[in-house]
Amino acid sequence: MTKEDFKSPIDVTVVGNMSAEESRLIRERQAGRSKVMGIILVSLCILFFAITIVKIGVWG
Repeated sequence: MTKEDFKSPIDVTVVGNMSAEESRLIRERQAGRSKVMGIILVSLCILFFAITIVKIGVWG
């Protein structure tokens, strides 16, 4: 079986009336924003953990 045998009947490269290039650019921007949001969330978790440890006084 080839890759063409598994091709979806729906064209997923076109979203609405956008071309494949426009759709790709939007998905790249969304991926970038998702990565930044993930970094911010992990940083907040580390910050809250550090504040909690200092307030409890285990290491401070």
